Amino acid sequence: MKKTNPFLPEIPKMIFRITFFLSLLLILFGCKSKLVTNKFITNSGVYNPLRTDSPKWVDWNILFHEGATSQEISIQLNAFCSSVNSYIDSLNRANGTDYSVTCDTFHCPCDPLLYNFNATAASASGSTIPPPPPKGGGGSGDLVAFNNSFTVDTLYEGSFKINDSLKVTLGSALIDSSKTLAVMDTGLDSTLFENKFHGLLWNDPDSNVTIRNFQWFHNGFPLNYMLDDDKQKHGTAVTAVALKSFEKSGKPTSPKPRIMVLKVLNENSRGSTFTISCGLSYAAQKHATLVNASLGYYSHGIVDSVLRHYVALCNSASPTPLPILAAAGNIPVEHIPGSLCNTPNSGNELNESRTFHPGSFSLNFPNVISVTTLHEGNTACFYQNYSSTYVNVGVVNSKPSCCKFPVSFSPTAGYEGSSFATPFASGQIMACLMQSPGATISSCKSQWSTIPAGQVPVTVGGKFIDNTTP
Repeated sequence: MKKTNPFLPEIPKMIFRITFFLSLLLILFGCKSKLVTNKFITNSGVYNPLRTDSPKWVDWNILFHEGATSQEISIQLNAFCSSVNSYIDSLNRANGTDYSVTCDTFHCPCDPLLYNFNATAASASGSTIPPPPPKGGGGSGDLVAFNNSFTVDTLYEGSFKINDSLKVTLGSALIDSSKTLAVMDTGLDSTLFENKFHGLLWNDPDSNVTIRNFQWFHNGFPLNYMLDDDKQKHGTAVTAVALKSFEKSGKPTSPKPRIMVLKVLNENSRGSTFTISCGLSYAAQKHATLVNASLGYYSHGIVDSVLRHYVALCNSASPTPLPILAAAGNIPVEHIPGSLCNTPNSGNELNESRTFHPGSFSLNFPNVISVTTLHEGNTACFYQNYSSTYVNVGVVNSKPSCCKFPVSFSPTAGYEGSSFATPFASGQIMACLMQSPGATISSCKSQWSTIPAGQVPVTVGGKFIDNTTP
């Protein structure tokens, strides 16, 4: 997996402490703030691409406690900006600089308690970007954490092409409207499927607007925008792999689930804790059957408290826990096709100091299933992560498609990485959940074979076999 920013640790203290600390700085330096503006942006569509896409000087997610009123939330958010304002002014006074920042606040459109607060620094008169402020935290019952950067598996660089005339064909057009597969990814390009796909698209029965665009603050499009604008069509390919795997596991006449599109990643396959958490909240509220999360970030053993909250929310969903199938991750280098089926190095192993979330939450939450791709039985593919502690299942993809998942609109390159083993497993599990009344994740695990003794330990629970063409 590639990622642009190193992991930033969560902020475990309380909001009022940063406010108090920065106020002390203001008193010490005797400054008056002057150059900071505050723009609160919600799901109303207010959008400034020059700020939303700029590197953030401060980027915090805030999950307010249950029962927090809109007035309390507004006071806290304004306190954040005022404190940052005071800190900047103290630096200017002490150092003769002319720093300025702009505060923005984004509100998750489906969750009244989840916000992102960020400040974009601007330099003036040739000055450099100011040093970061002290770490702070939330009030009683609130959670505050740095906004971590998510991305997807690395694909082949420079040689990847989409053939939009080769569409994904589907079997039965029957639909089971009571079951929904939520795909958290770059969106969906429905034109790459044959026409009968359109009937599979999930629409919110309780609202005039179906929320699909969790990147609205970045792309400026309406909340129901879902187009997969990633050049490699990552989200569309993930959806195709899941549906073909579902058809492979079920009977030809088996009804399919609805597809809930959650566009949490942008056109560069980038997202954040904020977009992922917001998407998980929506999937849980709308009673999705299963969430496919072919994404993640290297968390290095440090838990993001906001993301953990939403994983726990899915785990406690009623009437049954909401499963999250998540990618185990890849090492962040370019993937060379000829090396895919080599034996991986020990550096690919996930451990307590090298974790990949949300997949590594599998150790703490039974609803999280971390997936990788295997070859030769129980050996991970060369670029993919493995673990006998954190990775629950491997997908055995045999030669000649070793470690790759062919999709019709990419006939030459195919797709590879744990991003695509994950929807294969999602399709298999969805088929199990839909074929057997009362089936659960635990009962569906009976499909997974046991790891032969004495072989390389890769997965905790077993493996799926994928040795036929889709």
